[in-house]
Amino acid sequence: MNYFISRWEKQTLKARALIGENGPKIAIFVNALLLCFVGLIYVLCLPSQVQGGDTGEMAANPYAGRLLHPPGFPVFYWLARFATHVLPLDSVFTRGALLSVFTSLASLALLLSWKKVGPRLGLALTLAVSPTFWHYSVLPEVFLVQMPFLVAFLLLLEKERFIAATCFFALALGVHPQAIFLVPLWAWSLGRIRIVPHSSLLVSLVLLAYGSLAFIRSDSLYSWRDINSIEALLHHMLRFDYGALKLSAAGGSFFLLQHLLFFCSRNYAILLILIPITLLGWRNLNKHAKGLALSAFGFLLIFFSLANTDPILLAGEVVARFHIFPLLLLTLASRNAIDRVPKLGLLAFLLGIAQIALYFPENNFSKRKIIAEYATNLLRQTEPANCAILITQSDAVYVAANYLQTVEGVAPRVIVVAKGLLGLAVYRERLKNLGLKFGGVNEVPEDYVRDILLPNLSTCRIVAEYQDQTPLSGIRFLPVGREIITRPTVELGAGPELLISDEPDERLHYDVEKRLFARYADFFLMRSLMEEKSGELAMARKSLADALKIVPYCTFAWERLCSIDAKLGLESKLICELAQTKDPYCDPRRP
Repeated sequence: MNYFISRWEKQTLKARALIGENGPKIAIFVNALLLCFVGLIYVLCLPSQVQGGDTGEMAANPYAGRLLHPPGFPVFYWLARFATHVLPLDSVFTRGALLSVFTSLASLALLLSWKKVGPRLGLALTLAVSPTFWHYSVLPEVFLVQMPFLVAFLLLLEKERFIAATCFFALALGVHPQAIFLVPLWAWSLGRIRIVPHSSLLVSLVLLAYGSLAFIRSDSLYSWRDINSIEALLHHMLRFDYGALKLSAAGGSFFLLQHLLFFCSRNYAILLILIPITLLGWRNLNKHAKGLALSAFGFLLIFFSLANTDPILLAGEVVARFHIFPLLLLTLASRNAIDRVPKLGLLAFLLGIAQIALYFPENNFSKRKIIAEYATNLLRQTEPANCAILITQSDAVYVAANYLQTVEGVAPRVIVVAKGLLGLAVYRERLKNLGLKFGGVNEVPEDYVRDILLPNLSTCRIVAEYQDQTPLSGIRFLPVGREIITRPTVELGAGPELLISDEPDERLHYDVEKRLFARYADFFLMRSLMEEKSGELAMARKSLADALKIVPYCTFAWERLCSIDAKLGLESKLICELAQTKDPYCDPRRP
């Protein structure tokens, strides 16, 4: 027995010696393996069709040479312009998304230890497959493109390579201004002697980056404005169109608690690792790590105190993407401390594997087409006219229409109007240049019907989305949308055959996608209401069945079926039970 124990101890010592001698080589191999594994997951999730949020604009505008919405994101713009024109892929949208994949993997590579295999491996995996980080790693957006510049800046700052750190800091600010929350950490690290020359360098580089926006010239409605003066540049940089330090042009309430709860619930897995290290192990953190943690907590408190959007309503499109920045800062703050707690590294690795199984369906955009198909159907339905105007209510549809018209040439003659942008003078001016008439005496349209719709109704075909509930006297309900007509009547119309290949899944799709699926059912729901009002109960029942073929979870349809069956004297216990559960998406009476 002692012989075997001795042999085992000798072999163990030899193995440890071998690993010690070849530690860097093994670390390089294991880290490369992890990056290839994460990269493969990302590539499998890459979309070929336009998706929600600002992603359509982030792919189409750099491709077509148009200015992005404030603050302009100059470094991202030029990188995306290069990617969308150079990468050898058929889909422009996929080319833009691949840029996010590359920058995400670059960020993870900088976080890893390339000298030895350790707990950082699990931490990097958990971050890579956390839902929000994963989501924006496979879509064309600015947030993951900024991350490698931020990580490089912070690592160089820790090593006191201040000039290089300042250059990368300027690049990070040129991608997105949220990095401004790191100015106190940067200034504190420099000290009073170095702050003046490095501040001059930083300001010069940032102004140079944003000044490059002046080279972007386009008269397209989808291009925000032309930067032709210093005033226009500052106006765009500081987001005066939205309001500085605001997420949205509308609203103004205080939602800090909701934001913090949403942040924790959305990122609970990686926070199980980061919070014990940064808070419970605060004494073990070095000064730089403490500065990173304080910057992350400061961002969460200050930014979301100023944020004027409700995360419950806009979580998928507006709020969740701002979680990436504090998560990255906390990960950087924890990367050295976690090396001393191998068990946490193992837990992080297991959590990462669990997240892959949990979030892969949600973040797999390879076959998700609902937004692209819905916007295509709206555009084609509006198109057959010499002058056609499509009034969009949601950003998702407006941005998707931008991509489809710009890149894929879908219904290029249709003038797509974003109702939420009509308060901007530069936007109204571009609409006037396209031939639209504006009524009223005020510069800003106050009455949507009087000032915009009615002046153009005699010369243009006007179609609005279903959820636009503006009271109008003449409406023709189309398969998707409402056509505004001059006759004071309500009628049903026809349109081109709908393109619907995506199937609704109540568990997987985001709120905006669920709402678009529900819009497909609205035509049949309105037809059933009109048939029920005229006493044609059997026909109304069939229309409701048609609606449920498209959106099976439409409880408004189940509710109406229950009511009609009661009138017809039919047994409908199952239908009435289904009608008890309300959903917020499928009801044509909702604004």
